[in-house]
Amino acid sequence: MTEKLYDKNAYIFEFEARVLDCTETEHGFETVLDRTAFFPEEGGQDCDSGTIGDVRVKHVSLRGGQIVHLTDGSVSGQVHCMIDGSSRLDRMQQHTGEHIVCGIVHRLYGYENVGFHLGSDDTTFDFDGPLTKAQLDEVETLANSAVQQNLPVRGFYPSAGELETLDYRSKKEIDGDIRIVEIEGVDRCACCAPHVARTGEIGLIKFTDSMAYKGGIRIHMLCGMRALRDYAVKQKNLELIAAELSCKPTNAAQFFKKFTADTQLLKQNVSELKRQLTLLRCAAVEKTDKNIILFEDNTDTGALRLTVNALDGKYGKICAVLSGNDGDGYSFAAAGADSCDMRELAKAMREKLSARCGGSEKMIQGSIHAERSEIESFFAKL
Repeated sequence: MTEKLYDKNAYIFEFEARVLDCTETEHGFETVLDRTAFFPEEGGQDCDSGTIGDVRVKHVSLRGGQIVHLTDGSVSGQVHCMIDGSSRLDRMQQHTGEHIVCGIVHRLYGYENVGFHLGSDDTTFDFDGPLTKAQLDEVETLANSAVQQNLPVRGFYPSAGELETLDYRSKKEIDGDIRIVEIEGVDRCACCAPHVARTGEIGLIKFTDSMAYKGGIRIHMLCGMRALRDYAVKQKNLELIAAELSCKPTNAAQFFKKFTADTQLLKQNVSELKRQLTLLRCAAVEKTDKNIILFEDNTDTGALRLTVNALDGKYGKICAVLSGNDGDGYSFAAAGADSCDMRELAKAMREKLSARCGGSEKMIQGSIHAERSEIESFFAKL
């Protein structure tokens, strides 16, 4: 059985070990050491990375009592091993932050942590009950208060007798020895992973997102340097937005709300002006007993229908208004005189122009993927 050095001291980043076995597989070399500080992928947390001797550790997994290191080369004998310390410390911050949050939620609301994943980008965990925005804010504040108190974090294996007297959280039934991680006054949980020695090392706990999930809630969280990097990105974006709005970053939301309202009013005014212009242009069209086929630039479907309706009574059989180009295709709306069933026209357009369209006896609309010359020729023959 491999000796788990990370159980004794989470800050062991370099160590000496003896290679017990190194077997080549199609994915690399499966290497077993007599002792290791490499934490395997377990309990929702990614494994450590680093080197054994002069070869790189690609993955670490737990198989029974053995910890198997997948390396990119063969090793033997006594070896010097090194763990990527920055990645280990990062995961320790995230995982300890998760304990704090879950302990607070369990104490305040009685919810259980039913899902956990510590990924390379963020940490997510699921509770079996809902939380409001106000409740999440309270939990986040209390969690950061626990960080500021710089509380000790203790990992230990209680005896069977001691375990019976302990009130602790556990996401699943555990066989064998149970390791307890305790943050005094905040949380006590069964957990196998490395954690920081004191809560102050976490630095900051920040919720970045939350969503309803399976009757409960899923929370996205960043701790430590991850939270700082996230804040830096958001601060940069906020400063750029504030510069565009000519305001201070602290007033960006207020100014953006006004900007949105002004933009909406402007769009409404432009829309009304376009409507009036369309009606004026249609009024200037002379009445004819022939079909009217118009091609308009950058016109949406609403304006196409408006144009067709405004030309009612000015054409002999059919009025069609189109917008687009040969490359992207054309949108259209078409109406017919009382004697014309537009559903028959739609059928013909689907057959001759590969149109996708539909509508009523009086009006149809849709899209056409054909060249303008083909469209003009089609309508000319009606």
